[in-house]
Amino acid sequence: MVGRWCLVAGAFLAGSAARCEEDLWLSEVMEEVSRPVVDFTELPKVTLRLDEKVSNLSRALYILPWRRSRTSEAAPASTASALVELWRQLPPLAVLAVRGTEHFELLKRLLFATQERSHSQVDLDVQEFACTACGCLALRGATGVKTGGRGRLWRWQRRVAGRMKQLGEACKTDKVWRHSYHLIYDRVLPETLEPGSCFLEIGYGCGMSYDVGASARLWAELYPQTQVHMVDHNKACVQNMGQDFLNRQNYTVHIADQSSIKDLERLKDDLYDGCSGQLSVIIDDGSHQSQDIITSFLSLYPMLGSKGLYFIEDLGSSAYRSMYRDSALAGQEAPGNSLYFMASLLRHLLRKGSTPERTAYPQLRALQCRRNICVVKNW
Repeated sequence: MVGRWCLVAGAFLAGSAARCEEDLWLSEVMEEVSRPVVDFTELPKVTLRLDEKVSNLSRALYILPWRRSRTSEAAPASTASALVELWRQLPPLAVLAVRGTEHFELLKRLLFATQERSHSQVDLDVQEFACTACGCLALRGATGVKTGGRGRLWRWQRRVAGRMKQLGEACKTDKVWRHSYHLIYDRVLPETLEPGSCFLEIGYGCGMSYDVGASARLWAELYPQTQVHMVDHNKACVQNMGQDFLNRQNYTVHIADQSSIKDLERLKDDLYDGCSGQLSVIIDDGSHQSQDIITSFLSLYPMLGSKGLYFIEDLGSSAYRSMYRDSALAGQEAPGNSLYFMASLLRHLLRKGSTPERTAYPQLRALQCRRNICVVKNW
């Protein structure tokens, strides 16, 4: 059985590299973004020339050129800085497409910029950022624009709002009314999950200003045939809910500290039999401490099943707000910082497009981010 899986995985990885070598790479990345603010296929395509000064930029799909040589993986830092300045000149809701790993420094900065707004002095206004092994798309926002792009953005927000937003408002979870995370959840989460499959969220809401268990009620309502598991480290808070109350709920609460490897291993043991060793969705809305985010991902991600989704909320807070350990000023992200870790994951993803046989994450399909939240997607 293991040998068969290896043959399937090897065939997929080889196919991924082939698609990235052909003209299909851009279509593959565009397909990863469901219901985008702008229809990518309707935008005129413009290839940027790095040796020419660009002026009179209009809304379009801008494509960075790509060198096929593998001898020089990354462009110089000076080139990345010049491209960042070019990004600042793009009009509202323009799209930038970047192929492969050559401009990784630029991609890293754009990834960080999806999280920086309100938490640092740097704001490149990246509305959305999505990558596959072949490359990335970045959507320019509409900050400071009073007409045109901003109005289109508002109409899009109303159009994509779905059951997640409706149920979130009814359950009074801050995922909707404070963070607007439904703008990614409503587009990425499937309408249904396999009956009996498992859904895990770190963070039951103990110590929050809104109702404890708000998101647990949301997920249990959204996926009534799914096993919903919630995790919280606050034993007193969970016990205060009362066992009779917890027994009546369509979800299970586990007491575990996400910073503890021992607790995470015990949690996986508790889930293993009932979930057949796999989780369909994992959400980290726990402590927001960078090291806890990294520890939880490295421990739990191997349990994420085929087509599984791993969401990490409040990334910008964890990375840049001084109340959290290992936070940093923009541009000073370092090992131990949650966004530095996400950039490392992005590098592994892009590496699969050229050298898939060396990948550390064979099941990793894509990474998609909006303000303060990212989702890791599996094949």
